[in-house]
Amino acid sequence: MDGSAASQVIVDKIPLLMAHGITPIVISAPTGRRATEHPHIQAYSMGPSALRFDARHLISERIGRGFWYRILTALVATVLAPFIVVERIAFGLQNNASWALSAIVLGLRVIRLRQPTVIYSTGGAYSAHWAGYWLKRLTGIAWIAEVHDPMHQPDHVSPNRNTRRIAKTEALICQHANLAWWLTRGAFEGALLRHAELTGRGFWVHCGVSAPAHPSAPTHRPNWGRMQLGHFGSLSKSRNMGAFVEALAALIARRPETAQQIIVNLYGSDLDPVGRAAAARAGIEHLFVFHGRLKHSAVFEAMAQVDLLLLIHGSADECIEYIPAKTYEYLWAQRPILACTFDNQELDQLIEEANGYTAPWDNTALITNALDQAHQAWQQGSWMPSTKKPITVETAVHTLLGHVGQCIPQALPTTCPEHTS
Repeated sequence: MDGSAASQVIVDKIPLLMAHGITPIVISAPTGRRATEHPHIQAYSMGPSALRFDARHLISERIGRGFWYRILTALVATVLAPFIVVERIAFGLQNNASWALSAIVLGLRVIRLRQPTVIYSTGGAYSAHWAGYWLKRLTGIAWIAEVHDPMHQPDHVSPNRNTRRIAKTEALICQHANLAWWLTRGAFEGALLRHAELTGRGFWVHCGVSAPAHPSAPTHRPNWGRMQLGHFGSLSKSRNMGAFVEALAALIARRPETAQQIIVNLYGSDLDPVGRAAAARAGIEHLFVFHGRLKHSAVFEAMAQVDLLLLIHGSADECIEYIPAKTYEYLWAQRPILACTFDNQELDQLIEEANGYTAPWDNTALITNALDQAHQAWQQGSWMPSTKKPITVETAVHTLLGHVGQCIPQALPTTCPEHTS
């Protein structure tokens, strides 16, 4: 699914796995491109709320988001509305939860016909891991779980049934998966602290990204009189520009000439409501320019052309253990990075090792100082690119296969170098 970080984490690995003689049989949601390089089954969810989500995406993909999109999606929503109400009252889970049922049914059929050596659940949506658990329980085949996002911690579990299900899914992974890995050290250590039985069967690895076809040269950009900032990806209530906008306004108040020297380019998501309100109060809305959504193939080129990459980490509790996937693309772009982070030392270290700037997401004064430093480095041409090699998906896959070869050797072809490592 173009633009989806979760899809990128999965898709980038597949050619490397196939190069090692591993043929994946993928069961995924119906959104996104159907793969032709390997067997790929796209499964619709069984629940009405997930069907509504899938329908909106597929209609948009086929006819765009014009008049007929609004008519058709309204019709779908109206037809499904009574069933969605019943679903929420009866289950109270997020809309993709019902996809697990489809994945289990189709997974059992694939296992019967193709006899795979391992079940591999991957994703941010817990429905994939729920399906992986039940397929192992029903067939006895070894199960690997790749957890993209930190699971909720027991101390934060509320009466919400969906939150309890997420915590239960983490417990099932830690107790029953033959091998499990997390994409950050913090997330893995948090899971291990909650579930000591994971010891010996779990680890962490940064997902990385594939090297771009034409990496940018680590050179300074010409000073055209405007420092071009770039933010790539989504913005939301918990990942908003509010503090950054206030910091930019504070920098302009400190040095008025910067009002004519800074532009913030937004790709993928327009300014969020919190940030927009802050910009309106400061009278600097005109400094934020929305360029729409880019195809993934064009994202890196755009990243490499800006003077400062902006990373808004978010303010949700799970951000303490979470690193946005676009961080690894930012590192490949070899441009200065300003990261507004949420109490995440692991992420701060990655940015600082790349000679970037970090500040707490909600500390306007420190964000202002970091932005001021970046602006002065831009004026003077004094920023130096990091000499540390960016994190690649090749490195991640090598690490993964090494662990699989030790814990589940039957999952690897005998020709795979990691089979006996």
